[in-house]
Amino acid sequence: MPPRRPFTALLLFLSLLSGCAAQNAGLPPAALAGQKADFTSGYAMLSCNLGCVSDYGFHRKDMKKLYDAGDWNGLYGEVLNIGEDIDQGWFYLGASAEGLGDDEAAQRYYFISLISPFQCRRGLNVCDGLDLPALTEQRLTALDAKLAASPEFAQLAAPPGPPGAETDIHLLPGKGLFQVPALLDGKIPLLFAVDSGSSGVTIPEGLAVLMFDKGLMKKSDIVGVTHAVMGNGSVAPVIIFHIASLRVGGVVLKNVIGGITPGPGELLLGQTFLNRFKSWSIDNSRQMLVLQPE
Repeated sequence: MPPRRPFTALLLFLSLLSGCAAQNAGLPPAALAGQKADFTSGYAMLSCNLGCVSDYGFHRKDMKKLYDAGDWNGLYGEVLNIGEDIDQGWFYLGASAEGLGDDEAAQRYYFISLISPFQCRRGLNVCDGLDLPALTEQRLTALDAKLAASPEFAQLAAPPGPPGAETDIHLLPGKGLFQVPALLDGKIPLLFAVDSGSSGVTIPEGLAVLMFDKGLMKKSDIVGVTHAVMGNGSVAPVIIFHIASLRVGGVVLKNVIGGITPGPGELLLGQTFLNRFKSWSIDNSRQMLVLQPE
């Protein structure tokens, strides 16, 4: 596996600039119930750090047994109850989501596992026999193939229309925003939320790590760092890079400006994509993204 240290160190440094997540040890039952409700959408959070280390260590053998048995409901419930922000915990959430058929949620949790600042192999348990992060990347590769073959992504196989023709792309419901299937650099199928309020196309840093490992992103693709206001109102550093190609429906754009956001991040299709067209609109009645090329 190619070394990831320089790029990961940069991401970690930028994450520290944006502030550390609060520790949430001892969440009240109502908050835990809210986390579980978010699980299937991919937005469950693990934000306890040092305060949960002993609790995680005490229960880690139980979690491994649940993982080996394929008890996905029991596993994700145990992981959320503890709340430890560790790559193994995020991997368990990904495995649980994948086992329960929530592939997009699994993809998100696996991405976070790759960039969690706390890693199980740094301790004495060496991840309970799990070869992380190699196993995480293996599961992401398998999910890529599964998602690419799903009905939601079938429209990516449609041939491009004639030059200058309007393109209609079927939208999917998402968490507050419509989503659109896309193919990043011709290899990675993803669901991007269409967000005209976002200045660019953004990806989470875990996906960026994966792209570096697969040779889909190089240091020369990174062109700078800026700061942006996140959805929660906080200001965070964003790494700016060039996306070689981005396919949405039958439309393929080359050399799209993208941003890598710290932490879990979001997959957003913003203005650096939308502004490349003469006009664009969302037809709510047909649930279509309508693109009119120059």
